[in-house]
Amino acid sequence: MMKWFFAASFVYLGSIYDKSLAAEMSLDQYLEQVRNSHEGMKANQTLMSAQSDRSKEAELVTSSNFFLNAQNFYDEKFNSQPGRGSKVESNGLTFGVSKITDFGLSGKISYSLSKTNLPDAKKNLIPEPKYFDTATTIELNQSLLKNGDGSDIKNTKSLQVAQTEMNYQIEKMKYRVSLAEAEAAYWRLVLARETIKFQKENLKRAEALVSWLQNKVSAKLADSSELVQTQAILELRKLELQGGIDEEKAAMRAFNTARNIDSGEVAESLTRMTSELVAGLKIPNAGVRPDVAAAEQAAKLAKASADLGRDKFKSSFDVFASYAFNGHDEKVGEAIGQGFTPENPTRIVGVKLTVPLDNTNVRTAREGYGKEAVAAEYNASRKSFEASREWDELVRRVGEVKNRLKLVDKMEELQRKKLEMERKKQKLGRSVLFQVIQYETDLISAQLNIIRTKGELLSLVARMKIFGAEK
Repeated sequence: MMKWFFAASFVYLGSIYDKSLAAEMSLDQYLEQVRNSHEGMKANQTLMSAQSDRSKEAELVTSSNFFLNAQNFYDEKFNSQPGRGSKVESNGLTFGVSKITDFGLSGKISYSLSKTNLPDAKKNLIPEPKYFDTATTIELNQSLLKNGDGSDIKNTKSLQVAQTEMNYQIEKMKYRVSLAEAEAAYWRLVLARETIKFQKENLKRAEALVSWLQNKVSAKLADSSELVQTQAILELRKLELQGGIDEEKAAMRAFNTARNIDSGEVAESLTRMTSELVAGLKIPNAGVRPDVAAAEQAAKLAKASADLGRDKFKSSFDVFASYAFNGHDEKVGEAIGQGFTPENPTRIVGVKLTVPLDNTNVRTAREGYGKEAVAAEYNASRKSFEASREWDELVRRVGEVKNRLKLVDKMEELQRKKLEMERKKQKLGRSVLFQVIQYETDLISAQLNIIRTKGELLSLVARMKIFGAEK
């Protein structure tokens, strides 16, 4: 007796354990799994983060830069200067800071120190065969035509900002599409499973109907042609069930593929498509779809690139100036000190002019750059129009599906009442089993229509989330 008790206990505990393995997985839990395991989506997230990190790269165009140049120089070529000798040895170091402004002014401040040695020099002719040179130099250059107002700098910055933002929006679009596809895969499997339940019920009704007619035909109370027709319906129900099973297998594979699992089985139970679920369904607010935002940034990128290209062929006229404090002495300390005083200055002021002479080709090239910018604007406008039309179409279809859902709900209620009335008539002997089974089939078909309509609605809402406004 005790053995049977323990055996029964193990069976019961085993059944509880199995149910825990097949715990219900909500849509949010499934999507969280997808986010954490879908390698394509993780790549999208990583690239989005990378573009965010690179968003400040444009500011580096005008940031200050430290530079340093060190060299060792040795020369033995013939020198015609009397007493200098043919050998020259020199070591030099130059360092400083440079910067470009947003309005086309570039500047540089530097300090240089060099040591020169003339080992073959004749001291009676060259009194300083070893000496040090120093210089503190300030250099300025202002563009007045090409890049006169810093247009090249501004366009370079705009190009880099647009490039990173465009790449960000492209990855964001891919991420949202993958998430919407995963949500659709979830509801596809829910629909497939619930469809199979109704198809199995329909098959049972068809089998019961065939059995009932076989008895009638055997008793000579029904025509054999009616039996053949019912058997054909039975085969149709079997075919429908097999199609449902095949769809469930495909849905399970898609379900697992989204969460990066190489399996054709899904052990978890899923959320049912209840009326409460559909009633609480929230339609996303319309926002700018990421691919539209990407197209807008591509237009900005094309404009900045076109402006840079056009300006490349402009005449350039620059004003430049430099001022240096110079030092020269046999002693390094003296030379360094002189390099910070205005006793031995060097002043340079000048202009630079460059004018392209092939005006015909320059004009043609500049027109080409302009056409590229216009084409990008057309693409952005078209993308925005298509997205707006698709959103309107989704809104329209959601409204239509909701209206159909009301109709199929009403139809299901009528089919249920019709079946209840027929069952009462059968109990009173005023109806036959054939009619009851037929009405049960009609009710199941109506319920199946409800499930399919709900599935269509949920898939449409999943698609709308691609457009969703940022929270």
